[in-house]
Amino acid sequence: VVPKEASKNFDPNEIENFSNYFTNFFTCFDYNWSDLKKDEVNAKELMVGFSFLCAGNKSSKLAAAYDMLDVDKNGYLTQRGLMQYLRAYLTMLAGISLLSSNKNTTTQIRKQLMSTKRNDAFLAVENGAK
Repeated sequence: VVPKEASKNFDPNEIENFSNYFTNFFTCFDYNWSDLKKDEVNAKELMVGFSFLCAGNKSSKLAAAYDMLDVDKNGYLTQRGLMQYLRAYLTMLAGISLLSSNKNTTTQIRKQLMSTKRNDAFLAVENGAK
């Protein structure tokens, strides 16, 4: 995510903070009820989620995310594409709310996200996307 040249200027605390942020963010996209294996994510949904964190205005971010999910490149999203778009956006919002630079807090959040209670959170995201 960060160019190698730029990361050379990071101090150890910044590196740990980024590691904690991305660990929690990735974990949010690691749905255990999908057809993916543990520690795998849907790359398109992860990219759409990350696109909202990138620089640029709201319109360009929405357009970039939309283009990633427009499989036919006809300017329209399928029902599945729209679901993926909404699920990625809602998951990204949940992920941002859980960000912590503290390693112990990150570990606790990751354990909670991997617990059986996380299904309730993902069902809420899934139902919000429907």
